[in-house]
Amino acid sequence: MDKTWFLLLFCLVLGSLSAQTGLFDLYFGQDKSEAIEFLDEYGFTLSNTISQTLSFENETNDYVHKIDLTFDEEDKLLSWDIYYNFVEDEDIEDLVYDALIERHGDDYEYDDEFDLRTWYLEEDHCVTAGIEMTYEFYLVSYYPN
Repeated sequence: MDKTWFLLLFCLVLGSLSAQTGLFDLYFGQDKSEAIEFLDEYGFTLSNTISQTLSFENETNDYVHKIDLTFDEEDKLLSWDIYYNFVEDEDIEDLVYDALIERHGDDYEYDDEFDLRTWYLEEDHCVTAGIEMTYEFYLVSYYPN
């Protein structure tokens, strides 16, 4: 019986950790060096720096235009935005939506007026997905709630 409870507790802990880990394996509070290393493993390189925000691009990835990471004063990941290109013959909205469902589950709020989906994550964080204001990209944003 004790083994069963331990296994259940272990699964719950793993589940809560994965809920906080976003697309591209980034997570809130991640060290700057680790976040850069993770994006490097996905083929992204630093393209621009403005204050505490770093922009990354991958010239061989047709789906992602760029990823912006914003860090706090202690170089911990505070928020990030993933800009997806609209690709011919691909429904990028469905592809990203499916990835978000797989990562964060199907418990989200839908804003019909703005066609925006919001997942409320643990520890006062959330992720939103929708077409950004210029209609050039499909945007996924992770940020404090």
